[in-house]
Amino acid sequence: VEVIGLDPNLFKVEQERQVLSTAGITTGFFSKDSEIPVFWSDDKTQQARGVALEILQSVGASPITFGSEDFTNFIQSDGGSVEGLIEVDGSIGAGILLIGLVSVAWLGSLFIPDVGSPHPPAAPTTIVPFGRSATVIAGKLIMLILGQAGRGEHRDLGIPYEYIFKEIRAVARITGIRSEDRQSISVENHLINSQADADERAELILRRERAKQNLRTITMIHDLRLEPDDVFALGLGLDQRRYMIQSISRTLIREGQHLATLNCFEVTAGVRP
Repeated sequence: VEVIGLDPNLFKVEQERQVLSTAGITTGFFSKDSEIPVFWSDDKTQQARGVALEILQSVGASPITFGSEDFTNFIQSDGGSVEGLIEVDGSIGAGILLIGLVSVAWLGSLFIPDVGSPHPPAAPTTIVPFGRSATVIAGKLIMLILGQAGRGEHRDLGIPYEYIFKEIRAVARITGIRSEDRQSISVENHLINSQADADERAELILRRERAKQNLRTITMIHDLRLEPDDVFALGLGLDQRRYMIQSISRTLIREGQHLATLNCFEVTAGVRP
């Protein structure tokens, strides 16, 4: 017989450090600041400690993209958390500054004259387009910045934990029985909250199960107070016998007292199958 109870005290159980959540975001020149809420489970109840952000790829990884990431972990009273916030700084502020500088360079290139290369009087003059080349390069750089996109990949690492009530297990068995002949019973009762109670209950149930082999049939005047699973006693002192009722059947008599037939098994101390 195995009896399973429940310890009344809460215990903290931790898992291995692992990935709690993943997040990704794409930003561009016109992107503003963004916030990505993250949770450690789908139902938003999983707790974890030691949570840290790992940046797999930053939004500002490219030389011409701008932006950065920051992480806020919302700590609870026990030092753990169930959620965090990834804050991504947009690129529009720095991008505008760069566009402004490139635009100034582009406007300045408009005033750069093309230079002619001198030749003998009989030969035509060769024009080197310095100004136009600078204007084209600055314009392409502006378009490249405007069309640039940055991709951020992030994940949060931490140690998940939870508070649980540990199970209390007690086993009572008859010695000398081969494993192939053993018959097992499991009883779960969360009102049993100590090892001593579980041990006592397992032994009691085992004795009752063994006593079921001591089948008895008793005919007596029907007692309305008795019901199946009740234990009653017959006799006094050392001669007292105790029985547990399995079922009751009654015989109705027109005149006289009603009789009841009780199918029982004897649970008298010392009686063995």
